[in-house]
Formats: sequence, C-alpha cells, structure tokens
Amino acid sequence: MTNKYKKILALLLVLLVCLSCCVVVASADEGQTTIYEAEDATTNYKAQIFNWETWQNEESDPVESNANASGGKNIGYFNAIGNSITWTIPSDSAQTINLSIVAASCINAMEMDQTTYQLTSLVNMDFDMASHWSLTVNGTPVDLTGKVVAGAGDVLATHGSQWGCYDHYVTVDLGEIDLVAGDNVIVLSVTGLGANNGETANVDCIILGEHSGGNQGGNQGGNQGGNQGGNQGGEGQELNLVGKWEAEDAEIVGTPNYGSTFIEDKASASGGKSVGYFGTNGNKINWTVNVDQAGDYTLNFILASGAMDFTTFQNSDMTLSGSYVSITVNGQSVTVPEVLLPAGNYENWQNVPIETTLQAGENTISLEVLDSTATPNVDCLDIYEGHVASKLGGGQGGGSQELNE
Repeated sequence: MTNKYKKILALLLVLLVCLSCCVVVASADEGQTTIYEAEDATTNYKAQIFNWETWQNEESDPVESNANASGGKNIGYFNAIGNSITWTIPSDSAQTINLSIVAASCINAMEMDQTTYQLTSLVNMDFDMASHWSLTVNGTPVDLTGKVVAGAGDVLATHGSQWGCYDHYVTVDLGEIDLVAGDNVIVLSVTGLGANNGETANVDCIILGEHSGGNQGGNQGGNQGGNQGGNQGGEGQELNLVGKWEAEDAEIVGTPNYGSTFIEDKASASGGKSVGYFGTNGNKINWTVNVDQAGDYTLNFILASGAMDFTTFQNSDMTLSGSYVSITVNGQSVTVPEVLLPAGNYENWQNVPIETTLQAGENTISLEVLDSTATPNVDCLDIYEGHVASKLGGGQGGGSQELNE
C-alpha cells in the first residue's frame, strides 16, 4: 500500500472516530416544540425506598420505569426539601418561549375496611405546585401560583385497584420564559412537604415551545388526550401545524348557561381567552377554516372539563364523548372519541385529536352541545397535516417534535 493511500485511510479512521463521539442534544429552537425528559436531567438526591424485608430505608436511583411516561421513565420519590431536578437547555438565540411541565400527583386520600383491611376508597388528589415546589430559569423564579397537577380522582372506582394513582400525567402550562443564547439552566426544587409530610408528584418531562395543553395520558382515559411524547436527543418527528383557530374568534351560536357572554379571560388558554358557560343544548361553535390542498388532516380540539360537582361546587372530571357533543366537518358528522377531561379549575386543557379529510379552500368545522349535563370549555382548534392523532393523543414518539407553521 502506497503512502498516499495510507494517509487517506488514516484520515478516514480519524473522521469515523470523531463522528462516533458526536452527541446530538436537542436545542430550544424558535418554531419548535421540544420535550426534555426528567430522567435525562441531573438530580441531586437518591430515592429513599423502604425495604419490607429488612424494614430499612435503602438508597436508590430516583428514575423509575413507567410505560405511561413519554420516554418510558419518570423521576419519582421527589419528596424531601432540597431535592432538585436540573435541565440544561441549549438555545441558538435569545428568545421568549412557552414552558410546560408534565407530572402526576402522588397525593392520595384513602379509607380502609377495619375488618378486612382492604381499601374501600383511594382518591388521587390535586397537587398544588406553589405549595411544594420552586422553579427557576437561569436563576429567575417562575410564578407557580395557581398551577395545579390535577389528580386522577377515585382510582378504585376507575381502575378497580390501587394502581393508576402515580402515572396520571397532566401537562401544566407555566407560561412564557426568557432564554439566552447558549446554555440555559432550569431547576425544579422541593421547597415544602404539605400537610401530609412527603406530599409530592412524579415528574415526566418539561416541554419548551407552543402550548398544546394536553394530558400526558396515564391509565385514566385510555391514554387518550395525551400531550406529544418524545425523548430528548432521540430521532425527531414532525407535526406540520396548518394553523390555530381560537374559539373566542369563531362564530358562537346559542345562549350562555350563566351570565351574558361565553368569552372568559383565561391566562392558561393559548390566546388568553376561552369559551365557557357552554352548557345549553344546541350551543355551537363554528370555525371557518381555509386549507390550500384537499386531503387528510387532524383536528386537535383543546378542551377542559366544564363540569361541576354540585355537592362541593367545584370543577369535576368529565368524560367527553359523542353523547355530550357532536362535531361536524362541512356538515358531515365525525366520531367523537371518549376522552377523560380531568378537573382543574375549568382550565386543565387536554388534546382531543380527530382524524378527518378537508376540501381545498373553505371548510366549516362545528362543535355542538347535545347534553348540557357535561360540556367542555373550549380553548382553540389546531389543525395538522395528515392523520397524526397518535402523536397528539398518547403516542410515545421519539425526539423533538417540530411544529412547522
């Protein structure tokens, strides 16, 4: 082999070594929605797990396997003051971007039969973030006031067992944050343990990008209404967003069931407003939507429970279905999926994706109340190219998901 070919071979070997050492880290780019898994972040603590054989606490990794989490894992045992999770987020430029967190409440109230020692009631309750956690972005605190991880409710009644109370993932929109060019440090810390010592929530991931308001899935609702799954640094998948149509800007027909207007100010809603007081049979929202090409599309309705428990006068869970609302596209009915809308101060926004076809040009999409005993609050309608409901409702796709407008 000549010296010339030896040099070429050596250069190729060096290049292969360099390529093998490259690590791709998802950056928070404008116009994209990127998921950063908690298990890929840095934690400063070890989980304290009780060993029933030795009757001693033992240290363990706080990362837990959980099939309902977006990357198949979550951070658990996040229940001692000073525990923290730290994400380092690269950004190509200084920007303002939306931040959400996906978590599952671990606060439970239970009752037991004193004769059989069997659980008779197990209620997974709401987790108030401000009472337990602090969150900073590059050292600047994020206001968590009013931010709630909605509980799964009566787990025994829903599942027939105690399982399901620790993986009812809910996406909580935290509003806009400011990133600098380069690395950004986001720190979630435990600051309070609540009335019952050790109250906590499991942490699935954080999401940077456009607020999509989805429930991460969980056992309730059959993993429907889930926010986009993903894994930081994994292979990306694209969601091509055609556009967003706010409910408050659509044609609203009917009569509010309370007051004189449907429009409510909601800071958590994508446009700062939503349509509520919708509980009158026949009330309808008509969106006029224009698309360039005929073909397959996915309608993603961003909804929250508008139901009330009249014994407590608090927002309650509701199950959306075709029994309560009808949805039509250009006058043709489409199937409304059965999706759990958990309680959460009437603004626990969930994804409800429906696959359909649209014609080129103008389309009319309508949502009408059929049964006023349980009606949703409506934030907006997002439309995506193709049939991508699995990516919007419980799918566990890999990587960052670009929302291309």
